[in-house]
Amino acid sequence: MTAVKEPRVTNRWKFDAPKVNLKYDIPIQANMQMTLVNNEDVETIDVVKYVFRDYGIQLSYHKTWHGKEVACKDFHGDESLSFDNLRWYADAVMATNPGSYVELECTPDDHRFRRFFVCFGGSLIGFETGCRPLLFLDGTFLKSKYQSILLAIIAKNGDESFFPLAFSVVDQDTEDNWTWTLTCLKKIISVDRTITFIFDRGKGLMLAVPGVFPTSHHSYCLRHLKINFREAITDAAAYRLRIEDYTRSLAHMRGYSEQAAKLVEDSDPNH
Repeated sequence: MTAVKEPRVTNRWKFDAPKVNLKYDIPIQANMQMTLVNNEDVETIDVVKYVFRDYGIQLSYHKTWHGKEVACKDFHGDESLSFDNLRWYADAVMATNPGSYVELECTPDDHRFRRFFVCFGGSLIGFETGCRPLLFLDGTFLKSKYQSILLAIIAKNGDESFFPLAFSVVDQDTEDNWTWTLTCLKKIISVDRTITFIFDRGKGLMLAVPGVFPTSHHSYCLRHLKINFREAITDAAAYRLRIEDYTRSLAHMRGYSEQAAKLVEDSDPNH
């Protein structure tokens, strides 16, 4: 069977057998769904290769991407409607996990999702009874078309392992969202012991932590300090193309650390 490339303007897949319509081609849909079940992170270009290998049909990238979206929607449901299930999920957590705390906030005008905080009862008990009074704060992007931010609050147990305490899903990594998240946390953790917070030097956290926990200690993450120092100081000297710029960067570095500046000077900077 010889495959014929599909024109962009058609809704059908063409080859030298009878025409096949994407909407009603159950075997291809089932194949795509099974591919997504086995690997949800499969790339669209890989689906193109799978369909050509198994059916001899050469699909365009755009149509394959659309078919993948349809298969994901059929298998997982509509992502936009899942936000409405958060109300049910919040009630279910509170009913089935004693001691948990969940807070869902929507916009006042159109009641759209804004942010969501969760702390399971088991995690709270584990932190209070088996972890040090030490909490790490950080945020990361969620890889979805809605581009939310996951704010994580992580503890450390006696085995030097990370222990998830709570998390929130927000729209942006801002001072307001961190303040709201930490305010939710303050409602449930014990104030009998002083908590030390460790985070990067993000402006939002630097203002939110002392604002919500004014008597708590805080420190900066060494990993972020090393990265920031390297980018702002070491890399600034390493990537200078002119001698006068290099000399100026080296003097700036010497203001932070004479030892670091000497290390750069001794590393044969002419090369």
